[in-house]
Amino acid sequence: MEIPTVLAISSFSKKLTVPLLLLTISGCANTQVNSDREALVNATRGAVNMVITDHRVYQKALASETSEVKKAMIYSTLEKADILRTFETEAGKDFVIEESLNTQKLNDLCWMAKFIRQSKNELPSKDQTIYSDIFTWIGKKEQSWLKKINDTYTKDELGSDDCRK
Repeated sequence: MEIPTVLAISSFSKKLTVPLLLLTISGCANTQVNSDREALVNATRGAVNMVITDHRVYQKALASETSEVKKAMIYSTLEKADILRTFETEAGKDFVIEESLNTQKLNDLCWMAKFIRQSKNELPSKDQTIYSDIFTWIGKKEQSWLKKINDTYTKDELGSDDCRK
């Protein structure tokens, strides 16, 4: 009768030990993210990269007529901007999303800001009120980004991709 008990204990030990060992190893190996702030900063970089991939879409949308698709894009872009704003706020310690971005990436982000600013009046006034804090935040960001772009590039240096046009 003792043999099944020993086997049961041995099996139980293996079932308990293996997951604990894996947790210990993976927990100790994760040196990339040392704090919640660093995790937020890294998440912000990823979110920024997702937004800037759409800069040509924002360019085209600015030239398009109002449609249901464009309205949906405005709301989607406002949500993306809110995510960036939240990441920036939550990271704290004077973190700004543009701190590690080169000027070309700022220019791409600027297209998002320009799209939001120029499309604002296509939304019902009720929604403009709901999103007013995002409009304010993105307006301040746009001014900051434009200043850095102006300090780096001449008026025609970026060509047709220049968000200042």
